Amino acid sequence: MMIKNIELWEHALALLNDEVYLDLVRNFLGKVPTPFHKPLLNKRMTNLFSSEEFIERIEQSLSPIDRKILTSAFLLESPTQNELCSLFEKEVDYVALQQNVVNLEERLLLVPHPNSQVKGGELMVNPLLRERLLKYSLSLEELFPTSGEEEKRLTFGNGQRSIVRGLLSLHFHDLLTTQERSARTLQNRLIKSVFNEEQRALILNFNQLLFYTKAVKERGRNSVVIHKQAMNLLSLEPFEIQQLLFQSSWYSQESLNKKVVHPTTLNAFYTSISQILEECVITNRQQLLFICRLVALKHRLEVDDWELLVNLLFDIGLSSQEPLTNSTNQNEHLKPTIDSDLTLSFSHDLQVVEGRVDLYMLGIIKRYDLVNSYELNKKSLLKAFDGGLSNSEILGYLEQLTPTIPQTLRDLLGEWKEEYSAITIYDGIVVKADERLSRIIEALPNLQDFLIAKIEKGIYLFKREEESQWREVLTSTGIGLLPSSIGTKEEEVPPIAEPLKIEDNSIDSLSHALKRLPKKLPPLPVVDDFKESLLALAKKRGSSKGEREELEARIEQKLILLPSQVVNIERYSKTMEASGFDFQGKVNLCKTTLNSPLDLLELHLLDDEGNSRTILSEVKEIISGSTTQETAVRVSILPGKEEKVISIAKVFRVRKLRRSIFFQG
Repeated sequence: MMIKNIELWEHALALLNDEVYLDLVRNFLGKVPTPFHKPLLNKRMTNLFSSEEFIERIEQSLSPIDRKILTSAFLLESPTQNELCSLFEKEVDYVALQQNVVNLEERLLLVPHPNSQVKGGELMVNPLLRERLLKYSLSLEELFPTSGEEEKRLTFGNGQRSIVRGLLSLHFHDLLTTQERSARTLQNRLIKSVFNEEQRALILNFNQLLFYTKAVKERGRNSVVIHKQAMNLLSLEPFEIQQLLFQSSWYSQESLNKKVVHPTTLNAFYTSISQILEECVITNRQQLLFICRLVALKHRLEVDDWELLVNLLFDIGLSSQEPLTNSTNQNEHLKPTIDSDLTLSFSHDLQVVEGRVDLYMLGIIKRYDLVNSYELNKKSLLKAFDGGLSNSEILGYLEQLTPTIPQTLRDLLGEWKEEYSAITIYDGIVVKADERLSRIIEALPNLQDFLIAKIEKGIYLFKREEESQWREVLTSTGIGLLPSSIGTKEEEVPPIAEPLKIEDNSIDSLSHALKRLPKKLPPLPVVDDFKESLLALAKKRGSSKGEREELEARIEQKLILLPSQVVNIERYSKTMEASGFDFQGKVNLCKTTLNSPLDLLELHLLDDEGNSRTILSEVKEIISGSTTQETAVRVSILPGKEEKVISIAKVFRVRKLRRSIFFQG
């Protein structure tokens, strides 16, 4: 066994106070003489939890919910008790669930995590047992059971770059304007004519992404494409684009979380969701909701509205996929082709071509489907010229897409460029300089990128949007302070010099854990039921009725697995309770748990119609009445911490339960 696992196990035991430690050790090893030698007891405990017979019986004693909780604890690495309970509170009665976790603590299948920084303490799967449990008892199927039939699995689709390019085309060619107005235009007209009604939410979220990443910015009542940022966005991998899409969609939903969430956390969450969808066959909303809860706990992401989060995942492209078949008959992809009517069509995603030209600048998207089509026409190509593109750049780009460019297009492009060049309209800042400064301007390499044109001797046109940068270069030559511009100037659109940055996922432990978990469990060997033989042995060794009942209770709770553990020890595990007309007993139990960090109360309540329900609660206050029957208690109901005043007369049964074996509340 790895020394590291033994050290981790011993560090976990060292966190226990002596009373809890001795209580647990006596259960597994029998009577312990005092004064005790802790290192020796630890060694005996290590030997027991490493013995083949004991481990086999642990495996045989695991219930389905035990395996679910342990599998979740393995994936989360260091969950709190409340976090484990929150994962299954929708499918298991909360009282039974919370006590099941406590039982796993008492069986030392879950132990305190030595490196916990969380108030109340964190748990981990017993390091001595982890590898064995992974091999025979834990699996992804425990959390995500599959049916015998082939089902459509949920997955994030492809084609993100094509959607981004299509929307950029609509913005660049003035078919979409500001963020609010473009959303309305898409909903009212363009989603139906260009995209697909089923993709309505997805397209709207991608349009929002363009503004979020500043690939498109508002300018008055219109929008402008920031080409450097647009190219950065298109150059990202589809998965990175999807991460950004999740970010922008999350930030647009204020009801998801009132707090500010760092993009790194959102990237980690989305990455983990994607990994689980790849590793497991997830087919329905309920499974997806569980995954969201699990991953949010893993990355400490607080979510206020889980249903809204699941809806968001569907709105950014999550959908059902047909099960894979052995059929290999697939249509060949249509490579980029320019038809005689100057429509460019293709069926596969276009990669970004090196340079400053992209298809969205040249053509207007007409259809996004299995085959994408863009219309190249006079208006769209004049817009490309406006963007500063030359004939050679446009033809060079198209030649990289397709080897066959119609001669008609080449001829028209020349005609349109000649027509376009008949008049030149500049937008910039005119700089008039004397002879000495003119020589500096023309000789300085750093200024040439900002220079639009030399109008005539000593008169130059510089880029307006980069005024601060070329001013700084000019000032650095030592010519002194530069004067302000004469006349008014338009409000600057600040450049986005930095490329889009996708934060790395700093938490990859879930990915590692997913790869280690088997998808399915091997069948367990058929063995004799050892429980009956242990119960028979308890009857023989119990010297009194109380001792026999205590031994039987520990066997039922799976605390005793070997005959050597059937030993009479000073221990009382029977749950204290009061019921019926024993109002004083019920009040006394409430008093013993008042503001207790160790104990909880299970209350069985009756309404006026005789219906019953069970709650797990913390007692906050005893409210005395004129009689015991009229006494009431103010409790905080778990897990939501809702406070309520309950009359003892409405309580049919009270049971005192442990909050945890290791931690206080």
